[in-house]
Formats: sequence, C-alpha cells, structure tokens
Amino acid sequence: MFKIRQGVFETNSSSVHSMIMCNDKEYKKLDNGELFIHPWNESLMTFNEAIRRYYKDCSAYDADLFEQMSREEQIETLEENDVAYSLEGWLNRHEYCESFEQTYQTGSGEIIHAVGYYGNDY
Repeated sequence: MFKIRQGVFETNSSSVHSMIMCNDKEYKKLDNGELFIHPWNESLMTFNEAIRRYYKDCSAYDADLFEQMSREEQIETLEENDVAYSLEGWLNRHEYCESFEQTYQTGSGEIIHAVGYYGNDY
C-alpha cells in the first residue's frame, strides 16, 4: 500500500536523487558562478561563504596556497573537499547519475528552474 501526500516527493527505490528549485535570478547567479551549492542541504551560498566554510571545515588547508590559486583551482578545491559545488560540479558529482535541468513559467509569469540528478547507487 502506498500513501500519497500532496506536494511531497517520495520514492520506494534504492536510487539517489536530489533536486534544487530556484527562481530565475538565483539560477542565473548559479549558472554564472556567483552562487554555489552546499553539498548536504542543497542551499545556495556565495563564493565568499563557500571559502569561509572551507576555512572552517577543512583542518588541512593552507590559506596562503589557497589564496594564490586561480578561481577555477579554488572551485575545484572546494568541490574536492565536499565544501561547495558549482552548478556543473554538483550535477556531475555522482558519475553513476543522470542530471536534468528544467525551466517552468508559473501562471503569474515567474520563471522557476528545477535542476537535479538521479540514478542507482549500486
């Protein structure tokens, strides 16, 4: 027997799935590298917030070395240490998963983006 609840995404499968929904302004910032994704709660954060989280959570960092890196190298380091992800990095973080990006327009004209990944973890 399945219990269906309005507005809730539920599954009975052993698949991995994660989805972020955001408005058009947030999506554009995410897509151009102004915002990053927290790896565990999928909240959005700025690049500076991600760097502060890196310094706080990673005990084996070298601040001088990190600051000398290019922005691309810093983003790669953030992703390798599971601190924060770019949109592309988050969508590709599980090699066995498929990713999706969908855009919707509400009846009032607001643009909503849904991005995520799904797949089996076995």
